[in-house]
Amino acid sequence: MVRIVDILDTVSHPHNPAVDRMQISGRIAKTNDDCWYVQTKNGKKYELQDPVPKKYQRKGVRYNRYSLVISSVDGACNLDAVIIEVGRTVKRLPRAKAIYNDPR
Repeated sequence: MVRIVDILDTVSHPHNPAVDRMQISGRIAKTNDDCWYVQTKNGKKYELQDPVPKKYQRKGVRYNRYSLVISSVDGACNLDAVIIEVGRTVKRLPRAKAIYNDPR
């Protein structure tokens, strides 16, 4: 007779990493291994996943967009995070006009 106490799953299954939508602003840079990334002011480096859009294939170009980001290090360059989709631009709202002659 055999008594089964516990069943262990020895096969590791793939998982989907968490994807965040966040605003990223910084400058485009390139590593020695030809990896394009966004360098932010706080020191984080966000790798741009291939294919990199043509307008971001120059060093020093400004990047200010909402993007889909994987925070875990799954990229080819082993940077802080990976931008998987370049999103829409971040637009500033116009400043409210001051009313100096308020008739109230």
